[in-house]
Amino acid sequence: MIFLIIGVLQLKLPWAQYQQLDSGLERYDSMLIPSESTVLHMNSKNLLFMAASFSLMQFKNLMKSIECIRDICNSNYPYIWNITIHLQVANGLSYDHPLYNELQSVAFCTRTQSYIPIILESFEPKIGFGLNRKHRLYLLEHVEEFDYVSYAEEDMLLTPSLLTAFLKEM
Repeated sequence: MIFLIIGVLQLKLPWAQYQQLDSGLERYDSMLIPSESTVLHMNSKNLLFMAASFSLMQFKNLMKSIECIRDICNSNYPYIWNITIHLQVANGLSYDHPLYNELQSVAFCTRTQSYIPIILESFEPKIGFGLNRKHRLYLLEHVEEFDYVSYAEEDMLLTPSLLTAFLKEM
C-alpha cells in the first residue's frame, strides 16, 4: 500500500499510464496528483474496539475507554480511523438503558461529526468470566471488515499515543 500526502508527493508519469488506474487521479497541467478523497481513502484504516463490561460499577472506567477511542477517531495520525465499538456486556446495559445515552454522547467524533457506532451484545450476569471469550464469536464473523482489532476489559485504555507506539513497532 502506498500513502500519499497532497502537496508533498506529486506523481509525474505519462497520462496514458494513469488511465489504467482508478478514477481517484486528477490531471493538473502536465502532472497527475491523487484527489483528496483518494488520499483519505488510502490513508484510512478500520479499527474494531471490543470491550467486556461485567458491572455497572465499572461504568466510569468504560466511559474513559470510550473517550480514548473517541480521541483516536479525532486524530489523523498515523491514519484516519474509521472505528466501530463492540461491547459485550453482562451488566444490564442496553440501548434503552439511561446510561447508554451517556455512553453514546462520549462517543461523538468531531472529525466525522457523527457518533462512533456502538454495538451492544448482552449476556446474562451468570456468564461470569466466560464473557472474556465471547468477543471471539463476533470477531470470527467480522474480521475481514477491519484492519486492526483491539480487545480490552472496561478498565483498560487504548490511548492514541499507545496505538501510535504499537504501530511504530510493527
